[in-house]
Amino acid sequence: MVKKKDITTIKELIIAKKLLHNSEELIEKDTLENNLIAISNLNSALDIFLKIISTHQKIKQFKQLDNISLEKKWSILTNEYKRRYGKELSMKTQIFTLSNITNNFIAHNIIPTRAQVQELCQALTIFMQGLVPEMFGLKFQDIDFHLLLGNPQARRALKAARGAFEMENYKKALISTSQAFYIALEDQRQKLNYLSDNGLLDPKLIMLEESINLHIDPADRDFIHLILGTPPKKLERFKQLVPTVLINEYDSEHAEIVVSDFIDEEAISKENAEYCLNFVYETVLHWESLDLMRKR
Repeated sequence: MVKKKDITTIKELIIAKKLLHNSEELIEKDTLENNLIAISNLNSALDIFLKIISTHQKIKQFKQLDNISLEKKWSILTNEYKRRYGKELSMKTQIFTLSNITNNFIAHNIIPTRAQVQELCQALTIFMQGLVPEMFGLKFQDIDFHLLLGNPQARRALKAARGAFEMENYKKALISTSQAFYIALEDQRQKLNYLSDNGLLDPKLIMLEESINLHIDPADRDFIHLILGTPPKKLERFKQLVPTVLINEYDSEHAEIVVSDFIDEEAISKENAEYCLNFVYETVLHWESLDLMRKR
């Protein structure tokens, strides 16, 4: 079971999953270059995933992991897995085939086919999907950047946004990303107000505070850009794509929000929803990193 504080494990799981998904996208393009990059990504995803398992399960033999062959890694993992769970690890043939395909191309110039790469991608997906819930207590489909957020309300809104995006409900995804953004923004405003009122504001922000009243509308561009460091061009594009969210009441456990009825129907697309998701992930994670720096 992954504890909430075990952020490193969650980050590594996210990276492994993103490499896997990126491989799926590359395979669809069906070119030699993309197939080879996909194979490289799959190998990286597998390597990261095996390291995560070894660290999480405290397998001492993996301390020198980089010097251990895949066969040895698999043997160690299989023995430990069988001891703990009473069954064998699956997908051994496909996992070893992934390594062999890479070696065959490097050593013998044997080019992998799209079908081979696709089969290996599916096998690795099944392998990871089966082990993640059992070992880490997480649903594989829930592994995403929202797990890294400290703000529970923003985290829930981004989880809903990701779910809507994967269900191709791009309108709901845009609305939920907007909710997450404005909740996190209000949270930042209140934290900065507290620091300002108690004379704890970072000296670097005092001059900015004199020119920008922190008790202003938190959606103000100057506040978001100058105080929180959000790129204005990215912010403007985001605000053009999503409905405005007004927050009437807010505390750490509850927010009373009103979502604007207006949303540009022409803005509802996979591309725009993906942009907004990534913008909010990047922005809110940056804001929370600022929180950590203020506490030092």
